[in-house]
Order: sequence, then C-alpha cells, then structure tokens
Amino acid sequence: MSYEFPFTLQDVAHLCGIPIRGDKASEYITCPFCGRKKKMNLNYTKGQYNCPACGEGGHMLKLFAKLNGMSSSSNGEITNEIKRRLNIDYKPATPYKIRDIIIRDDVHEDTSMNIDLDKMLHYHSVYKSFIDKLCLSEIHREKLYNRQLDDKDIEHWQFKSVPLFGYKRFCKELIEEGLELEGIPGFYYDYDSWSININPKTTGIIIPTYNILGYIEGLQIRLDRPFGKTKYLWISSDGKYKGTAVKAIPFFVKGIRKNDSLIITEGAFKAIIPNKIWGYSILGIAGVNNQKEIKRIIPVIKQLGYTKIIEAFDADFRFNDKVARAKEQLKSMMIEYGFTYETFEWDYEKGKGLDDYAIYYLNQVKK
Repeated sequence: MSYEFPFTLQDVAHLCGIPIRGDKASEYITCPFCGRKKKMNLNYTKGQYNCPACGEGGHMLKLFAKLNGMSSSSNGEITNEIKRRLNIDYKPATPYKIRDIIIRDDVHEDTSMNIDLDKMLHYHSVYKSFIDKLCLSEIHREKLYNRQLDDKDIEHWQFKSVPLFGYKRFCKELIEEGLELEGIPGFYYDYDSWSININPKTTGIIIPTYNILGYIEGLQIRLDRPFGKTKYLWISSDGKYKGTAVKAIPFFVKGIRKNDSLIITEGAFKAIIPNKIWGYSILGIAGVNNQKEIKRIIPVIKQLGYTKIIEAFDADFRFNDKVARAKEQLKSMMIEYGFTYETFEWDYEKGKGLDDYAIYYLNQVKK
C-alpha cells in the first residue's frame, strides 16, 4: 500500500452505505454503480475496488468521491472529509508546526520549523508506491553487496533497479490508487498520459532520498554508465510539460551512537555505508556547494539534539578551490548557528570518499 491512511476501505464502504462483511482480505459485493450482484471486488489489502461489469474501479478515495459528489475534489480534500466523518483528528493542508513526527529508527522530533507536511506526505506516498512496484536486478544486488550492504539493508532503504519499460503503465497504476502526479518531481504529462522521466539510457540503482524527518522527498539514480563525471542523477521533470524540478534533498541517516554529533558528507549513498559501519548519524548532501537545504533544516538539526558538526567531504578539496571554499562556507555557517565544528580527514590513499574509507576500515578490522 502506498500510504498509511488512518482509515480503511471497510471504513469507506460503511460511510458510503455499502453492505459488506469485511472479515477477509477481499470480497465481492453488489456494484453500487451498475447494480450487478457479486461483481464488484473490494480488495481490503490494497484499498482498491473494481467492477469488470461496468468498468468502475480505483482507489478507495475515488470510490468515496464518486458516491459523495466529490469527484472534482483533491485527494487531500477527500481524505479530510473521510476523517471528519469518522471523527479522526486532522489538520488542514497548510504549513504548520510538526510535533512528534516519527523518524526512521524510532527517533522523535519536535521542531518549530514550518514545513508543509501535507506536501511532504504526498511526495512520500507517490515515491513509495512507485518504488514498491519495482524490482532489484541480481547485478545491482551484487553491486550493493560489494559495498558491504546486505539484504536487510537493501530492503530497509528500498533500493530498486531503473525499469527498462512500462513507465506510463506505472503512472496509470499510481493514478488508479488515487495519487496525483502533477507537482511531483520526475513525473510529467507526455502527449495523452502521465510518464516518469527515466529511460533505458539511465539504467542503474534507484536510491530513495529520505529527508531529515524520514520521508522520501526525491529519487536519485546511481548510474551504471556515468555521463562524464556525473555518477548520480536526480530523477527530475524540469522543463517537461506539467513537470517539476527536484530539490537536492540532504539524505539523513539516524545513528545509534554519539547522539550529539552529526557527520556531513557528500552523497546519499555515501551516508548509508559509514552509518552502518560506525553507527554515527550522517547527513549526505548532493555536493559541497549545496548548502541552501542544510540551512533550511538547521532548526530540525538543533531540535534533534545535535550540537557538534563533523565535516567529512571527499578529497576533492585538496585539488579544487571551489570545494575548499565550500568547506569554509559550511564551517562559518555552522559556527554562526552555534555548533561545535570539526573536520574529519583520513589517508585518502585508502579511500576518496568517506564510504570508501569506511569499507577499507571494515576490511582491516576483519583481517
């Protein structure tokens, strides 16, 4: 299921006056649209309905909307109306203070930072449902094994392979689930239907990018065949019809040790591996110059209790003046906001990036 709604298809059926048993994973009922007996299937596991006799079908939000005169309403409005009728507390779909948001690995936060949670949940719902439909090839699984990740890690972070075809079919399924694709980076309208801006030339491993609140806010591809120096590619639909640009979201991985220290390094993928090996909390940014998004989430970083920032960028700063200047800018910004600041450097012959060095360190320990 793409999104954990606080209600079920059974609840929706009761609100719509549809007689059901609701004691199994699915059941056939009299279709409320065409009246054919035992024709409409209610799939409670997926939250979907379908009547082959009249062609009506889709997500439970669509069912409620059609039977309650809300077909022109947004998913957010439909969801709120269902919650209102079920007496489930809800907040309007506008930016508000987040309290007690559950972060991955059972961490809680309480921040005064204004965040559009409704939009964030919408992004997460679409991306989560999309990657749930994908598979991971054995070739890509072996590549992840070589980076010291195991099946548990792969399942936890939901790595998948870029599909070679079926882009419009995936989008159709998402829409049938009641998800709106307009405004979601990567999706765009192609002639007569929705599609996603990937193709067989961008094959690789899809990396869901989890933000500091634990929600998927973007998708990256670790390319099989890099474009020049570009090894990681954001899935964006900027410039496409009804397309949307993607923000370079920092990837947050909660650690199990040193709760006051947060390591900042480059790249989502690079954050996962050292986190697993050393257990520190790590924030992976999309490049040393991508500091605007870090500044935006500083209130959250503070509320999570981090007081020390440990910068661990790649070795590029030794040869690249722009990288060196970006390091100094990050240091100045963090000190200005009251953080203790340290730089972690290692023998770069043992690894260009922090992930490479972490793997080297692990192999030495194993010996």
